[in-house]
Amino acid sequence: MDPDTSHTLTTFDFDFAFDDPHFSNRVIHLHISQTPSSIPTNPNPDNNPPSRTRSIHVNSAVLAAKSPYFHRLFSNGMLESSIPTSPVSLPIHSSEEPTLLDLLRFIYFGNLPFHTTRNPSALLNLLIAADKFEVISCVSYCVTLLLRLPISSESALVYLDLPSSVSSTDESRPLVSAAEDYLIAHHKNFDKGADFQRLSVKGLETVLRRDDLRPDSEDEVFDAVLEWGRFNFPDRDERRRVLASCVPRLVRFSHMSPERLKDVLQCDDLDRDFATRVVQDALFFKAGAVSPRSDDRRFIARDYKRKPMRMFKADRPCEHCVMYFDLKWEECVGLAPSGRMYSEAFRLGGHVFCLSAGRKGLDGKGGSFGLSLVMMEKGPGNDLVGFECGVRKLPHSRFTDWKYQEHVSLSFDEVTSKICSPDLFSVRWESIVDPGNLYCIEGMIYLKAVVTVW
Repeated sequence: MDPDTSHTLTTFDFDFAFDDPHFSNRVIHLHISQTPSSIPTNPNPDNNPPSRTRSIHVNSAVLAAKSPYFHRLFSNGMLESSIPTSPVSLPIHSSEEPTLLDLLRFIYFGNLPFHTTRNPSALLNLLIAADKFEVISCVSYCVTLLLRLPISSESALVYLDLPSSVSSTDESRPLVSAAEDYLIAHHKNFDKGADFQRLSVKGLETVLRRDDLRPDSEDEVFDAVLEWGRFNFPDRDERRRVLASCVPRLVRFSHMSPERLKDVLQCDDLDRDFATRVVQDALFFKAGAVSPRSDDRRFIARDYKRKPMRMFKADRPCEHCVMYFDLKWEECVGLAPSGRMYSEAFRLGGHVFCLSAGRKGLDGKGGSFGLSLVMMEKGPGNDLVGFECGVRKLPHSRFTDWKYQEHVSLSFDEVTSKICSPDLFSVRWESIVDPGNLYCIEGMIYLKAVVTVW
């Protein structure tokens, strides 16, 4: 049912009595000034004389029936009610005059002028005024109309940043939920463009508190939050204060790579004691030394495009890295026919690598499941590496090496524009897609890789 019709059918129509002395017993004096202010609830201060006064005749019973605020005003809740026939003074800014008049008309008519129902700014102003003067039916009416209008990033942020007195009410919750749903869907794949930079603090929290957010990695989340802070708060002291209040809730340091955790310790945008504490907690988590609560979001992995790994590095007798790459069986099966999953990046011997797992080849038997070593950035060092990989067959068994290549000379791949190795780790695809296969342990496939740089 149209909101205009629904309100008309469920309320008395007093449009004939609005601002008519014959049907009114009180007068509201609007003291209208050019001094910016929110719609106040106290008499006009003597030291701020209004530029003009507008008188409106009202029926106290009509207003009191729709608004607890006016009920108190016209009974015994406020000073003006001590004299039953005395005028009521409300000082407002000139820009607030149309909003207050629309609110009073709504109380009398049960609807709004057409031009107001199609104007998002006017509806938002009216929503705030209706909340202030406790006209709950008007709050619901404005929310219904706003939900019918197209939503954008800008309007979603406005809805989220409504005063808490408005956004926390049951009547306004659908509007806030619509704004949250829009921002979550808009940033699900973690677009860090201009829309992300313009997020408010509440908007940033709405996007980053999600477990199903799909950034490349948590490193990317951390970098994006720093860029957001630098864009919105050029002053470093203010930026550090804002980041200190929101970063602990938004960045999941436990799923950042060890390489970037080192950078956290040196970040000038974060307090040094805070940075040290979160890095220590993250390292303890990675080492399995802490057992966080299941509802502690700091330790819950998101739906990363680049899957996190546990890594252990050593530089003797030569630089090498041991990695544990745990994949969900459903994700592996979902890679058919030619998809790939990539690990988070890691640096070794001056190069930047990642692991790539997925289906390779489509021969008569359906191809194979493989693990590749990809060089994402070639540094000044040698490009001769050792690569060893294995899989766990039983929950407590050792990793079994399927194939070992001691020396790999990396070559340029024209398709990916990256330097990558041949596919070194392969097994028949049908042995992976079978849910009863030896390598699926409680829904997970546990891979291990060792990379050595000479």
